Amino acid sequence: MGRKILLPDNGVLVAKTAYDKTVGIIANASSPVIITLPDSETYQDVELWVELRGQLLRPGTDYNFLGTEPRTQIELLQDVKIGDSVRIRKLS
Repeated sequence: MGRKILLPDNGVLVAKTAYDKTVGIIANASSPVIITLPDSETYQDVELWVELRGQLLRPGTDYNFLGTEPRTQIELLQDVKIGDSVRIRKLS
């Protein structure tokens, strides 16, 4: 876990990555698939970015937020296979 600064081409600071973890999928599963953030991390809706197989997912279309804030889980709305990875980033 490190802190990264995201800079667009114009050099203006956009956000810092406060949390960056990748979850490896160890079994094939049909959607919905519930993912718990590693290391007991929590999030607020607006600060979470989720990628599956390197593709940025959209909340409400590709995944849902679960529970009440501060949340600890997401629900993927796509099938996953052994070897897939889910990258979860929280921006601050």
